Amino acid sequence: ELNGSTLRAKYWSSADHEPNEWMITVEDSTYSNGIVGLNVWSGHAHIAYLKVTPYDKQGQPKVYLHSRQKVFDSNESVPVSLSVSSPKEMPATAKFVVLDSLRKVTEFSRKLTVKNGIDVFEYQWNTGTYPDGLYRLQAQLYSGTKNIGEDEFTFRIISSERIRHTLAEVKPKLKAFTSQIEKAKAQGVPVDYSTVTKRVAEDFLVYAEDDLNKRKLERARRIADHLATSMEKAQAELRQMSDYPEKQLH
Repeated sequence: ELNGSTLRAKYWSSADHEPNEWMITVEDSTYSNGIVGLNVWSGHAHIAYLKVTPYDKQGQPKVYLHSRQKVFDSNESVPVSLSVSSPKEMPATAKFVVLDSLRKVTEFSRKLTVKNGIDVFEYQWNTGTYPDGLYRLQAQLYSGTKNIGEDEFTFRIISSERIRHTLAEVKPKLKAFTSQIEKAKAQGVPVDYSTVTKRVAEDFLVYAEDDLNKRKLERARRIADHLATSMEKAQAELRQMSDYPEKQLH
């Protein structure tokens, strides 16, 4: 929690309840603007960022929207932090709007009280049934009907279930391609190129499943899509070579 020049923190095991008392309190007025990061020396932890902003000349609040990640699985609960720096206490409404490239997809809001200094409000929202794609999340802060600050960030939704479905379809194709290679080899058809293609596909299938387990969804999706198309192409090319051996290139 950041309040003015006072930074307080606490930590606990994921298996325990959050402690009531703050464990660390630090006073530091060195920085008047920028982003303050919190990290750990060992183990695994999310990095938290707090935006430190000076008030503008009119004394209006400054708004900063942040999420710990920019790629989300479909139907994933997404933590979003909204930092508001304000020179005075005021009632406000934080309105969130999700847009794809063409239109507004959804919106939701929450009433809050902005206090003196810097307040950080964290929300959890669900990506629901949004299709894969690129989206923008806008945060707009209102006092009454007046828009007093806003920020936005771009994120991507990639469905892990779609990736798993694609990989599940690739596996029987790879098995069929292996049988196709053995049959072509028995017919005297050169299969060196096809054999290399099969081995590469087997390796990349392992890479994709590993990326999926580690939540590296962008790379897992690219590999899965490439395997799906390359398997169909490789099977068609080998089929053509087996059907018309006189047209093979030497």
